[in-house]
Amino acid sequence: MHSGESDHYPAHPVEAVDVAGASDAFAAGLLWEVGNGSPLQEGIHRGLAWAAATVGVKASVPIMARE
Repeated sequence: MHSGESDHYPAHPVEAVDVAGASDAFAAGLLWEVGNGSPLQEGIHRGLAWAAATVGVKASVPIMARE
């Protein structure tokens, strides 16, 4: 991708159960790929996959018990 260009990255089809943590999972997947030397586009695909996996389960982010 070059300056002034844009790409389209469709989300993975998933039934959303709990959206908490989706953006964190996306960022983690993207940074993990790019941090390991992969191109940005591969990082975006990994981030989308991790975000989809996160929203497909209930309470993917633990909730602290109140005392």
